[in-house]
Amino acid sequence: MTKKSQATFEYVILLAGAILVVVLGVVVFRSYLFTPASQSVVSTNCFLMVSKNPQCHTGSKWNPCGQVNRAQYPLSNGVQCGSTQTPPGCSGSLPEDKLWCGAEYEK
Repeated sequence: MTKKSQATFEYVILLAGAILVVVLGVVVFRSYLFTPASQSVVSTNCFLMVSKNPQCHTGSKWNPCGQVNRAQYPLSNGVQCGSTQTPPGCSGSLPEDKLWCGAEYEK
């Protein structure tokens, strides 16, 4: 192999390595940047759906003590949109198939 062709080959290998590093950087950056955002959007949409349930309103006022069906509001992997903890000012127990409306979602 001549010196010129060896230099060209080394340059191509260096360029391929640089491209590989850039591609890996972009993949890692996108997964880091967009995964939390997409989870946040899904969570926000889920809480907005709960906030539209009539059980969470008394007239035009928010009712934190309202209970909604747990099966209607799955977030992911068994995590629900609503709360299973009794909101302040509410009494009674929560049935297994229900969630509390809880604090009003701030837009």
